[in-house]
Amino acid sequence: QKKYTGHTAVVNSVNMSRCHNHMAVSGADDALALVWDFRSRTFAQKIESEFAITSVSYSADNNLIFTSGIDNVVKAWDTRQEMVLFTMEGHRDTVTGMSLSPDGSKLLTNSM
Repeated sequence: QKKYTGHTAVVNSVNMSRCHNHMAVSGADDALALVWDFRSRTFAQKIESEFAITSVSYSADNNLIFTSGIDNVVKAWDTRQEMVLFTMEGHRDTVTGMSLSPDGSKLLTNSM
């Protein structure tokens, strides 16, 4: 069993990178999205959000990390600049899931 330390609250979502089988991103109630490198067993990057994160996903090329939380807004974070490039609004409740389409062209989300 491998245990990773980084989040200080409940982890709500984890998504594996499509490009790098040793990378994953997690989102938690501590309002952090952590990018994990399984080779070093630690997080390689920390993205700080304003609200608890309930769902995360990578873009097909790993240049973006999508997060959403209790603010009902999907945010697209540039992984190099660690800043929000754009947001997607429209959900009336907390986004609880997201998935990238197989060809990487669409992000599907669902809320409560």
